Amino acid sequence: MPGVTERIDPFLTYKFDVKIEKPGGGSAIIAAFTECTISGWSVKVTPLQEGGLHHYTHRLLGPAEGDAKVTLKRGLVNASLVGWLASVMKGDLSDAARTVTVTLYNAQGQSVFIWNFLEAYPVRWEGPTFNAAENTIAMETLELVYHDFSLQLKD
Repeated sequence: MPGVTERIDPFLTYKFDVKIEKPGGGSAIIAAFTECTISGWSVKVTPLQEGGLHHYTHRLLGPAEGDAKVTLKRGLVNASLVGWLASVMKGDLSDAARTVTVTLYNAQGQSVFIWNFLEAYPVRWEGPTFNAAENTIAMETLELVYHDFSLQLKD
């Protein structure tokens, strides 16, 4: 039929992985997280009213603003991140910067979006809540800040 286009569904959020590695290569931690939240960004807009011009206000775009945070949650399975966290908690930042890569996959298992967070550091860790009356998974939360990021789109 003329004019009919192919349906394009949005990507689902359940297929992703996280890789944490030292800049320049080195050993990488590929971790399975159950949740990944990437903070948002916005552009600061400053209104400017021009004298004698009453039917609109100029909008001047300023710098981007955002938290530059990535929050990761997973079931507590091992201590693979503990050394990194401990060095930052002790104030030893000489070897603490990491590149954190979050890859989103489509239903066929092909990567479609890749976020690279450069010079990432852990700034908050939250351990599990224990409750003898519940049968739930022990979860840990790791919050990272980063200096810069890049986004790759795959076709």
